[in-house]
Amino acid sequence: MRTDGIRLAQILINLISNAIKYTKEGEVAVETELNKKEKTMTTIIRDTGVGMTQDQMTHLFTNYTKIINNRELNREGVGLGLTISKNLAKALGGDIFATSSIGIGSSFTLKIPA
Repeated sequence: MRTDGIRLAQILINLISNAIKYTKEGEVAVETELNKKEKTMTTIIRDTGVGMTQDQMTHLFTNYTKIINNRELNREGVGLGLTISKNLAKALGGDIFATSSIGIGSSFTLKIPA
């Protein structure tokens, strides 16, 4: 696989650290699959954290947006990590998709060409 390893690492570090930050109990799981036929790499980061509403999800990749208003969970950062990660994924020819449910957790999928 050929890609910009520094940018890929930046995306993964951000997604995994967010999952850890918002998961006080339960787990964070990372799964990667290389599809040789489609020539893609898909990485899914799942957590059993606080989750988000559908309304919060609509603002997820907006600059300077902090979705979770809980000060304890959101004491660091300025709300740029997901926007930067999505832009980097697109620059690598891929994208990031997210799903979430309050109280159940979130799932972020990074898909890039391999």
